Amino acid sequence: MSDYSKYFLMKAEDVPAYVCTKLPDFFADDAVLTSEEIGDGNLNYVFRVRDAKTGKTIIVKQAGVELRISKDMHLSTDRGRIEAKILSILGKLAPGLVPHVYLYDGTMCAITMEDMVGHTMMRTGLLEHHIYPRILRRTSRPSWRGHCCSRRISSWTIRRRRSSSRVSSTQTSVT
Repeated sequence: MSDYSKYFLMKAEDVPAYVCTKLPDFFADDAVLTSEEIGDGNLNYVFRVRDAKTGKTIIVKQAGVELRISKDMHLSTDRGRIEAKILSILGKLAPGLVPHVYLYDGTMCAITMEDMVGHTMMRTGLLEHHIYPRILRRTSRPSWRGHCCSRRISSWTIRRRRSSSRVSSTQTSVT
C-alpha cells in the first residue's frame, strides 16, 4: 500500500485505499468499497468509488502525464489543480451546478469530488440527441455571475498591482 507521497498513475484497484487514506471519514469503517474507471476522455483518469452496503459514491479524477491515446504527447498535470480551483469558485457562484470538490492532492494530481449521480453529462445528452429547451436560461445567469466575479477579481488585482508599483517606484526615487 502506498502512502501517496510520490506520484504514480492509479489503477481502479488503488483508488479505494487512496480515498480512505485522504478522506478517512467519508466512508464508514465497515464500508465494502469497489472502484471502476468511468472516464472515456483522452486526458484524465476518472474513477467512481462505491460502498456496496450503502451505495454512497465519490469520484476521483487523476491527471496523467501523457495523453491516453499517445504516449509521445506529454501534458502538464497542473491542469488538475486549475480545474479543482475553477470548480471550487464555480461551486460558490452557482451552487449545485458543478460537483463539490472535497480535496485536491497536488502530489497525486487528483481531484476527489462529489459524484453527480442522477445527472446526465450534457455532452452525453447531446450525443444522444436530447433537446435542452431551457439551456440558455439555466446557464446564462451562472455564466454571467462567473464572468462578473472573475472580472472584478481581475480588475481589483490589476489596480492593486498598479498602485503597489507606483508606491514602489515612488519609494525607490525618494531614497
